[in-house]
Amino acid sequence: MSTTVVFYFLKQSDSDGKLRLACNLANTAFNRGHKVYLNASSSEMCDVLDNLLWTFAPNSFVPHIIYDRNKPVDLERFPVVIGHSQPSDQFNDVMISLHQNVVEYAQQFQRVIEPVGSTDEDVAIAQKKISHYTTLLGTEPTKHFL
Repeated sequence: MSTTVVFYFLKQSDSDGKLRLACNLANTAFNRGHKVYLNASSSEMCDVLDNLLWTFAPNSFVPHIIYDRNKPVDLERFPVVIGHSQPSDQFNDVMISLHQNVVEYAQQFQRVIEPVGSTDEDVAIAQKKISHYTTLLGTEPTKHFL
């Protein structure tokens, strides 16, 4: 299986713009029938995303759960799973990554989505990640500017 990587760059954002973008991308993927692993950088970010998925857009419903390695996940019931560590092999469709670095398990997924905030720091981190993915996968990721 080959992994496709797509970066979404925000031109302008507020303090939680990147997290809101991640929620929108998770919602879009869910509505297109994908199973999504929303890969947070910490357990605190998992809680923020959990709350944000309920409120980021009016009239949206994204069935989701926070990942617990010790419990099986019914991906039909909860197609969006929030976690901050490597998931089981059960997860292989879409990963939305909010980590500072490329995670070692990125190639476990068919598609990796990288939301990027509008700050200079966010863009610099994204450039490093693009370089890493290009080396890892042998092809440069796709970039979209919003």
